[in-house]
Amino acid sequence: MNTKKHIWMLICLILIFNLSIQIALAQQSADKKESAKTQEQSQEANPTEQKAPSLQPATPQESLGAISLREAQRHFDWTLKIFNWLVGFVGVVIALVLAYGIVEVFGRRRLKEIEREIREGFDKRIKEFREEAEKNIKVVDDKTKFVEECAQHAKETVGEVDRASKEMDEKVRQADEKLKAIDSHIQIAKEKTEELSSKIPEKISRAQKPSEELTNKLAELSRRMEFLEMFGVKLKAEDYFKRATDFYHKGLYEEEIKALDEAIKINPKYADAWSNKSFTLAKYLNRAEEALEACEKAIELKPDDADAWSNKGLALAKLGRYEESITASDKAMAIKSDDAGILYDRACIYSLTNDKPNALENLKKAIELDSKHKEEAKTDKDFEWLWKDDEDFKKLVE
Repeated sequence: MNTKKHIWMLICLILIFNLSIQIALAQQSADKKESAKTQEQSQEANPTEQKAPSLQPATPQESLGAISLREAQRHFDWTLKIFNWLVGFVGVVIALVLAYGIVEVFGRRRLKEIEREIREGFDKRIKEFREEAEKNIKVVDDKTKFVEECAQHAKETVGEVDRASKEMDEKVRQADEKLKAIDSHIQIAKEKTEELSSKIPEKISRAQKPSEELTNKLAELSRRMEFLEMFGVKLKAEDYFKRATDFYHKGLYEEEIKALDEAIKINPKYADAWSNKSFTLAKYLNRAEEALEACEKAIELKPDDADAWSNKGLALAKLGRYEESITASDKAMAIKSDDAGILYDRACIYSLTNDKPNALENLKKAIELDSKHKEEAKTDKDFEWLWKDDEDFKKLVE
């Protein structure tokens, strides 16, 4: 502060000094102007003296005095000019110093205001930043808490999953043991089924009803096969053929066809299965076209099968192709002439052609060989036109 006071005092002294010099210069200039004015007035008052030049020559002392005066005047003028320049320079310096002082004062004041504004703005931003940071910290804390809760829940869930997994593994193990036990039972059932099937003859007469013992064995075989089919176990073609025979004697013809199809699926060259299929299709299911295809396949596989030829004759008769049916029946008789079933089928063929004499003749021979055909003829639709009014037929079947 003392230094600033000294500077201001020095500036004031310089200003006073400069002002004094300016006043002195102004006074000197005014005196010169006044002297010049006086001389002009004197000359105007004595014009003769001015116009008439002096005839007297100036003395050397007067000339030296005038020259010295003028020289002194010139030096004084230069000194005043230099001093005037110096005073001007000092004035500029003083003006600069004053300007600097003014700028310094007002600049400091403005700087303080700017500093205050900056500080207030900075404090405001810090406050806003602090509030925003506190909000963010709160959000982070909430999310952290949520994450911790999720982690805890996940941990509990993992524990439950682990327990469930262990329980599932235990159940799978138990299921495996049960499956193994089931597989073992299935294997035992299959072995017993095969053992039972080996005790049943492959070819069972379809013309005669099997004995009670054989009927029971066939029924048991069907039950065992049905059980094994539930587990996807397939048996031999012969087993399905025997099962079809059981269905035939029970009058379950659609089931018989399904069993025969399974046998053929396993063994496509099973001639007896093709032959039996053709007979049931033609005789009981009225599907003569399919029956004809089946017996053609049976004859292709086994040309000397009398039953296959007889079945072909029956299928052709159902289709109205009577001459071809008689020819097929003749081939069957040529192979096996004393078979009651073939004779009965031949009687049916003749009945379908309305050839009563041949129909009754072949029916009589069939009944003589197997009396069951007597009862069969009473309900066989192939003889339906003879049931009511034909006395010869009635006598034959009584």
